[in-house]
Amino acid sequence: MARGEPGEAGYTPEVSPEVLPRKIIPEVRRTPLVAGIEGLAGAVERKYTGDVETYAGNELADLRLGMSQAMEQAKTNAAPGAEGFTTDVLKQFDGRAKQYDLSNPYLARAMGPGLNRLRDQFGQEALAYEAQAGIKYRQQSAIDTTDKLAMIAAQHPDQAEDLVGQALKQVKSSRLGPDVELETSRYVIGAINKSAVEARIQADPYRTMQQLLTPETADTTIQALKPAEREVLLSHADAMLHQRVADAERLEAMRDKEERQNASAALTQLMVKSQSTDGVSMADVMKVAPLFRHEPAALSSAMAIASGKSVDTDPHVYLPLLQRAQAGEDVSSDVMAAAGHSLSTQAAAQLLQIGDRGLPNAHKQALDSVDGYFKQGLFDKYDPSFNAKHVDAKNAMLDWLRANPNATPGQATAAAGDIARTYLPVGDAMATLDRPRFMKGTQLAPDIDGTIRATRDAELAHRISHEEAVQQMALIAQWAAIADRAARLGAQRKATTQ
Repeated sequence: MARGEPGEAGYTPEVSPEVLPRKIIPEVRRTPLVAGIEGLAGAVERKYTGDVETYAGNELADLRLGMSQAMEQAKTNAAPGAEGFTTDVLKQFDGRAKQYDLSNPYLARAMGPGLNRLRDQFGQEALAYEAQAGIKYRQQSAIDTTDKLAMIAAQHPDQAEDLVGQALKQVKSSRLGPDVELETSRYVIGAINKSAVEARIQADPYRTMQQLLTPETADTTIQALKPAEREVLLSHADAMLHQRVADAERLEAMRDKEERQNASAALTQLMVKSQSTDGVSMADVMKVAPLFRHEPAALSSAMAIASGKSVDTDPHVYLPLLQRAQAGEDVSSDVMAAAGHSLSTQAAAQLLQIGDRGLPNAHKQALDSVDGYFKQGLFDKYDPSFNAKHVDAKNAMLDWLRANPNATPGQATAAAGDIARTYLPVGDAMATLDRPRFMKGTQLAPDIDGTIRATRDAELAHRISHEEAVQQMALIAQWAAIADRAARLGAQRKATTQ
């Protein structure tokens, strides 16, 4: 047993150190092995996490692209109003999202928030589209109803106020939103009231014009019109009034012509009878005298014929009348006034036959042909350049007739076609005119009927609005007028070359 403490004097160990077995116990350190394993595990986890995030980003991008394309296709195929559009889009999104296994915590953490955001975004976009499509559908329904009621207003203008109220009630109940409701209401008021006023213009243009010109009129239908609408209707009333005056003048002219023709026929019969052995008596003249009530000069000529006095024809009177008659002018009044005075019965009868019957001489046929080529369409009436070309063509035709006084009707008609082609280049008109959106056929050979059908089908399928369909139909009408001219010019060219 040891005595004393180590280091003290007299200390004696009980066992000598050399007798103990030599053992080296290594020091256990944490860094080389444990930290290495943990670092490797972290690196593996970070790589896996990065791979999952990369995969999730790619899949979310593909999903967004696929759903965007699918939504656009769904919009194209959506029924009018797009009812249930949002539900269908979300069902399609959920169906595509099922392919991802979100039970994997890494994938759920990487894709879950992105999927939720995409679903919200597509849901909001679909909801906005469905709401807008519903408004558009209800607005179009209200406009269609208005157009039908406007047709009723055209037949019963006195019902305009009630019809406007009926249409506005539908607009109010259609849940269109403030802006669209205001826009549609303005359309209702304008369309029905304009239709009613147009019908009133048709019935009585003068009175309606006076009401349109009265600023503080008590007429509620006219009060509802905008200033610009009043201006348009005033122009329409003015044109209608002038047309009525022209129609009255034309009717009066037709009556005058009929009376002249009857007087001319009666005077011609007296001339023919004067050449017979019986001759013409004053009793014969008195029998037909009522036919001369508007032609006193013809009665005087008839009495001169009955007198049996021989009359020589004055060439200074005869030749100008002959030229005018050959040019297609009605010279019956002048002939009846000169018959038995400065025209013999034979000369007068010849002139009356030409003038009254309107024989198809070259002069008349040529000018009629030019007018036929320049037949006005719906829009040509207001096209100054078209009307100017018409006048230029007629002047050119008159120049040709003066230069070719002995031309036959066939030659004059052929010349009219050549002149019309010069002043009416239908190819240039087609090249500069906008093409209808649903044009069928080619530019030089448009299929007008097919284009009209295609435009109507597009409106029925709600690919275009009613307003755009009306604009397209107006454009098609312009093409139809030009195509008709081209056909007439082509037919004339073919006829002259055969």
